[in-house]
Parts: sequence; structure tokens; C-alpha cells
Amino acid sequence: MTLTRSISSLLTCLLLAAPAAAQQPQDEPGAQPTLDIQSEHLALDPDAGHATFDGDVQLRRGNLHLRCDRLEATVDPQGGPPSFVRASGHVRVAFGDLFAQAAHAEYDRATDRLTLTGDPVLWRRGARLQGERVSLHLPTRAVQIDKPRGTLANAPLTPEAAP
Repeated sequence: MTLTRSISSLLTCLLLAAPAAAQQPQDEPGAQPTLDIQSEHLALDPDAGHATFDGDVQLRRGNLHLRCDRLEATVDPQGGPPSFVRASGHVRVAFGDLFAQAAHAEYDRATDRLTLTGDPVLWRRGARLQGERVSLHLPTRAVQIDKPRGTLANAPLTPEAAP
């Protein structure tokens, strides 16, 4: 890897780690929202394109807010946003009127999908749903839940509760 690529990768990781207050420029209309992240600790491996954030991690991208204990990101050594993000430990997500919590979450930039596992629970407009896996497609806000159970507008969704 060239020195230029290594420095570019390191700068990308450092920009991702900068507190939101330090990133003053606003997003251009139609552009992807800025990714703001902060934590207590950061470990970088620019050659591998890997960044690990530990301790009260807070991530914000547009109106998506994610908090967790640890976040690992795979970044493009050429620069640019992370292609894959894995969050673990007390994961909490707020996205508009949707709130969720789980033990783990993974974000894949290629599909723009956030997937929660480890006893995920989702709240939205009076509904409380849980399942083995909750997947949220960020651009459309579509939700998919594997083996869902819970309540929707106070109506039971489990078969044993049906009349």
C-alpha cells in the first residue's frame, strides 16, 4: 500500500471519529447524509481498512441515531464511508418514529440495510414487535421481521392469543 493511500485511509477514519460538533458543513441537497460518530476509544488499522470504536459509541447519519458499547467499521482504504458496520452491546436505534434495541446490529452499505439480532425489539406507532431478526431498509423504511411476535395497535399478533 502506498503512503498516500495509508494517509488517506487514516484521515477517513479520523474524520469518522470526529465529534459531530467539529463537523460544521451541512450536507448538500440530494447528497448522502454525513456520518458523525464519537466514542471513548478508537483503534485504527489503516492498512486493513478497519476501525473499532469502544465505550459509549454514538453514531448519527441523517435522522438515524445508533448507540452501543462497541462498533467495528470496515472502511475503503481509498477513502469514503464505511462499507460495513457491526455494533454490539446494548444496541439502541432511533430512526424517525421507529425505536429498536438488540444485542447486535449490522449495517451493509451495499444494500443500505440495518439488521438487528440478539433479542431485537422494535417499537413503532403503538406497536411492539420482536423476533429472531429485524431488518430495516433505510431508504424505504421497510421492516422485515423473522418469526415476529408482539402487539400491533393493541391487537395480539401471536397465534395463541387469536380468538
